[in-house]
Amino acid sequence: MEFSKVLETYVEKYQPREMLLEFTTRQVNNIVHNLAEKVGIRKSVSPQMLRDTCAVRELQRGEGIDTLLRKLGLYPPALTKRRRRITSN
Repeated sequence: MEFSKVLETYVEKYQPREMLLEFTTRQVNNIVHNLAEKVGIRKSVSPQMLRDTCAVRELQRGEGIDTLLRKLGLYPPALTKRRRRITSN
């Protein structure tokens, strides 16, 4: 089934008011851990590790730092001055 159809069905059935999906931090960690286990990843995996890995790969592919920071929700630049210093070293 196409994602848009699944989403439409979900919204019709559950009628979310504020957030599309609501999970606790523990639930998200369990979901990531279980998925990693299912695909054969034996090392410890966390949502933050996945986020960081995606960010590094985007930088390696030539993504601009400002675009990446926006994607990660780390914009405006005043909030990320420290990160810029770290990535430039």
